[in-house]
Amino acid sequence: MAARESKTSFFSSARSDVAELRGRLSDLRAELQKVVATPRDRATIERLIDEQIAHHADPEAFRFAALASPAFSAEGLAGEFNTRFATFKFAEAGRYVNSEPFDARLFQFLAAFDPAKLKAMLLASAPSGGISDAKRAAEISRIEREILLTSLAEELACREIEEFTGSHFPRRRDADVAILLAPVSELAKGA
Repeated sequence: MAARESKTSFFSSARSDVAELRGRLSDLRAELQKVVATPRDRATIERLIDEQIAHHADPEAFRFAALASPAFSAEGLAGEFNTRFATFKFAEAGRYVNSEPFDARLFQFLAAFDPAKLKAMLLASAPSGGISDAKRAAEISRIEREILLTSLAEELACREIEEFTGSHFPRRRDADVAILLAPVSELAKGA
């Protein structure tokens, strides 16, 4: 009778351990998703905005050949401006023909026209409380390592139950196949 109680106690304790490990895996996966979804920090966002503005802000953007022409006309200047920034072209009857949407070059226009204002507008909507790319990578690495170690411990616990009971113990549907197929000696090394 004492042996039976001991066996029942072991099985209950082992099942409880597996349930706890599975709960921990669920928590770790949620934590990983949170880190992945966390926005970048403000300094990184500002650096990326600066890079894009520098890339698109052509210092020659507002130098128009039409201004230097002896035959300068407002229509010529407007046509050159529209061609440069929106690729709108004059057609018959004074109508514009749009060969490329204006917004396709709007960033370039704003970056050349007022880069400081463009940056301020973009930063106004930047989230606060983000993390740097380096910190994100470190956190992801840490969490993935914890997931691996917890998965190894879970599999070892499942195998102990199987060895003790002599019957199959169910695994999670999303269990790592490499861990399921690994020999106990390899699992023990990793855990």
